[in-house]
Amino acid sequence: MPNGVSGVVRALAGRVWPRRSSAAVLVYHRVAATTHDPFGQAVKPETFERQLRMLGDFGSLIPVGELVERMTHGRTVAGTIAVTFDDGYADNLEVAAPVTATLGVPITVFVTTQPVFAETPFWWDELPIASAEAGSPAIPNAPDADTVQQWHLTLRRESGARRAALLREITAVASYQRRADAGRPMTPDELRRLAALPGITIGAHTVTHPSLAALPADEQRREMAESRETLERFLGEPVRLLAYPFGKPPDVASETKAIAQALGYAAAFTTVPLPLRPDADRFALPRLTVHEWPDDVFAETLEALVGRQQR
Repeated sequence: MPNGVSGVVRALAGRVWPRRSSAAVLVYHRVAATTHDPFGQAVKPETFERQLRMLGDFGSLIPVGELVERMTHGRTVAGTIAVTFDDGYADNLEVAAPVTATLGVPITVFVTTQPVFAETPFWWDELPIASAEAGSPAIPNAPDADTVQQWHLTLRRESGARRAALLREITAVASYQRRADAGRPMTPDELRRLAALPGITIGAHTVTHPSLAALPADEQRREMAESRETLERFLGEPVRLLAYPFGKPPDVASETKAIAQALGYAAAFTTVPLPLRPDADRFALPRLTVHEWPDDVFAETLEALVGRQQR
């Protein structure tokens, strides 16, 4: 998402709901200093800390579960901000959690279960490195960046089994190189340690991270149900919240939302960058994906969503 996103969000915020009545939910993926970030997931540790320190200028920080509870019981959400993470990268524990603990920021981490419990990379991190990323066009059979992006768009719409088969075909014809700084999922032990920390809530993010709306209803149900069941068995506590993978309108159909509700989730989150209104659909709650932005862009975007705190 380009730096100019703040203007887009500001315009949307003004049209949808007076910002004084709104909340904001932020979503991060990785906190890491890496040069390998083809999908724009990483925020540098120093940027992450600055961003969290800035949040108090725009609202009061609460767990996203509390925000859902306020909505459910008709209590105000105005001027509140919640911080979430998607996927379950190891740096959420190693890098992000110490910062959030020091600053007293509660977070919810939505975990994709198969990579964590199988201890295998996230599927998008298994795609071959494009020649431009690798820094050398001489890599034999290296794809270009457009090709890697197209593979990503295709694979996200497949079931876990079909995606794994296609990945094997791709890596058979394209030189496969995996960067050491590509990131890795948490191990089960790391997940347990993260979940035990004060201020941390664990949510579900499906089993294999597909675009749910592209799958048949029974496969969508399996992805959403099994991820929660796995987490609840392992952690010994209820998992009430869901984040849809990718989370844009093409990824979340009416059927997807209905299944999430029928499965007993309390709420489910998209990645549509809007303010969270008091009357928002609890099974399509908006979130703003945060990137490695300059501080002024981050501040302008938050102000567009929730305004500034009155001093």
